[in-house]
Amino acid sequence: MTGIGQHQPAMQPTVPPAGGGAAGIPAAPLWVALTGGALAVTGSFLAFSTVQVDGGTESSGGLKGDGVYTLVAALKMLGWLVAGLLAPHVRTRLTLVAGLPALALVGLGVLNLASPERALRSEIEKNGGSGADLDELLALLDVSAGVGVWLVLAGGLVGLGAIAAVGLRARRG
Repeated sequence: MTGIGQHQPAMQPTVPPAGGGAAGIPAAPLWVALTGGALAVTGSFLAFSTVQVDGGTESSGGLKGDGVYTLVAALKMLGWLVAGLLAPHVRTRLTLVAGLPALALVGLGVLNLASPERALRSEIEKNGGSGADLDELLALLDVSAGVGVWLVLAGGLVGLGAIAAVGLRARRG
C-alpha cells in the first residue's frame, strides 16, 4: 500500500543491449559455426586437386591454390565468431558479420568443385608451365576435387547455416 507522501521508486525502462543483444540468442549456434570454421581451416591445408597418374594418385595441396584464400576466410570467420562469444552484448551483429567469410568459403568450395584443376593449374604455373601446352595437358588428365575442397565446402555450409539460424532467431526476437 502506498500512502500519501510516500516516495514511489521510478520504473526503470528496460533497454535492449546495443548491437542486437544476446537476449534470446544462445551461444550454441556459435559453437556449431566455430566447428564449421575449424573444418574449413583443416580443409585449406589438404589436397584440393587429385589426379590419377600411372596407377598412382598425385594431389595438389590447397595452399598452392585457392586454399590460401579459404584459410584467410576461415580465420576471419573464426575471429568474428570468437568475438561474438566473448562480447554477448553485440553477439548477434558479430555473428552476422561472420556470415560474409562463410559465404566466401561456400563460393570458393563450389568454384573448386566445378573446376577441380584450379589448384593443379596454379601449382604448374608457379613452376613455370603455362599456355596452350598446359591446357592440353590438363585436358588429358583425370582431375578430381580433393578432400580439402569438400571440407572447405562443408565447413562453409555448416557455418553459414548456424549463422543464418542466429539471424533468423534475432529477427523473430
